[in-house]
Amino acid sequence: MPTYTPKPQEIVRGWQLIDADGKVLGRLAVEVATLLRGKNKPQFTPHADVGDFVVIINADKIQVTAEKEKRVFHFHHSGYPGGLKERLLGHELEKHPEEVIRRAVKGMLPRNRLGRKLLKKLKIYAGTEHPHQAQFKGTPSAPNSRRKERVEASATKSVTKTKAPVGKPEVKKAATKTVKTAAKSESKSEVKSDSAKATAADKADAKASAKATDEVVVPESKDSAPTSGPETKTETVEAGSSDKATTPAVEQKSKDSKDKE
Repeated sequence: MPTYTPKPQEIVRGWQLIDADGKVLGRLAVEVATLLRGKNKPQFTPHADVGDFVVIINADKIQVTAEKEKRVFHFHHSGYPGGLKERLLGHELEKHPEEVIRRAVKGMLPRNRLGRKLLKKLKIYAGTEHPHQAQFKGTPSAPNSRRKERVEASATKSVTKTKAPVGKPEVKKAATKTVKTAAKSESKSEVKSDSAKATAADKADAKASAKATDEVVVPESKDSAPTSGPETKTETVEAGSSDKATTPAVEQKSKDSKDKE
């Protein structure tokens, strides 16, 4: 797959407005350099100008840390012998705050023709007024502003969903939830009772069928053999006859033993 390179007609440049009130100089310069180069866009190309125009207002309210306004110097040389001039950062912030920000941003851009071209898209103003209102109205919004719009839209949607309707307090919602849970529990108990009844009926049917099988009587036929009742009687009779037959012999033996004595 060939490397993607944006064409001039595909590049869309927007306008970004940044308020420097209360911001730190170095952090503001990083943000501005990123927007000028277009590093926040997916079609960023190091050798092409795909960034946006940046307008900075309230440059006179920029801040620095660690007392840099008292110990950092800005140097300028006229090109002639002895033409070196130096000024404190605090003095420069009082007289030319726009140049302080411009120098900070310039140090974070490429040192070539592309960097000089990118720096021309930076507009800095000490106050709140600027002459670029028409550009902000007519040009399309940049990816950062579109993302912010999407985030704000999603936040407003979530807020409208969470808000309770007028005239319908949240107590009613809780009541409906409790009613639904009660109905669910009742339906579950009914299902359990029905299943218990069904199991009891099955057990009763099983017992009745077992009793019916125990009480079944097989009808006797004329040709069939006698049942177990008469057989037991004949056996008892035979046993009685055998006992009667053995008793006389026992009596004779007892008599013979008495005679011998």
